[in-house]
Amino acid sequence: MGLELSQRPVLKQALEQRQELKLVLKIAPPDGWSFREPPPTKEIETYKGKPAIRIQRSELESFADAVKNILQLLGQVDPRVVLVSMRGAIPLFRCLVKAVDQKKRVDGDWTTRAFELRRTNFTAAKLYTSYFIDGLSEVVGEGLKNAFETAAGGDARRVVFLDTSVTGTKLGWFMPQFIEGMGQVAEQLGRIELVNIILHHAKPGMRATEQLAGNVSVTTHNFGVESLITEDNPTLLGVDLRKIEQVTCAEGAIGEIHAYEDEVPAGILIEDGSNVSLVRPRHDEKTAALFARLIGDVARST
Repeated sequence: MGLELSQRPVLKQALEQRQELKLVLKIAPPDGWSFREPPPTKEIETYKGKPAIRIQRSELESFADAVKNILQLLGQVDPRVVLVSMRGAIPLFRCLVKAVDQKKRVDGDWTTRAFELRRTNFTAAKLYTSYFIDGLSEVVGEGLKNAFETAAGGDARRVVFLDTSVTGTKLGWFMPQFIEGMGQVAEQLGRIELVNIILHHAKPGMRATEQLAGNVSVTTHNFGVESLITEDNPTLLGVDLRKIEQVTCAEGAIGEIHAYEDEVPAGILIEDGSNVSLVRPRHDEKTAALFARLIGDVARST
């Protein structure tokens, strides 16, 4: 694909140029919002006595195609900050990295990390945006400050926001509030180019929209996949929010959401017509990492 990705520490220059952002955000779901979640896109089943997640070959290929297209877009956008919406977009980000270099690792406990994609140096930062987080405004605000203050190259005005969507309901209330918050960042850093990259469930094709919100120009690229395979599945998401100190579940959400369920060491069952093959994680490899590896393999081979 003509892309190279290497990992390196945040540039010393960026650290020297960091500046304190002052943000007062108002990000919250509508009043009366229900915490009850639908079942995960993919359930864990038992195959030959072992836990497994069944995925159609066409679903893997569709997901891998989207990964390739998003990689091309990242090369065109040349961002300085990539905000990875947590938890939903972390599998997508893992797949992007694995599609470029299978040996690279993006798992583990990291908040920000500098990457180089081709000639593009950017800081990737986790941004916790789940609607069930207590004090969501403060959590998003701290995440933005952390990302922008450590931006690679010291120039954080070209930003990519990665997210996923099944029904579009969350994006409907979150995105306007998020853009308003980015406006506060722009007031302090100068004009910002915000590029949203959204991966949609069961919606083929791609479309783009543009808008201007004060000092923030917003372009949204929507990519559709046959199935958003990892959605709401703790095992495929591979993120245990119970271990994240800055994240607390809102009152009334525990027991209604999947975020606090345990991961299950499961294999991935690939179904292609009448052919079925089971791929098990390697030694010390989680199922979430296995999924990213499989998508990376498909993306590089097609």
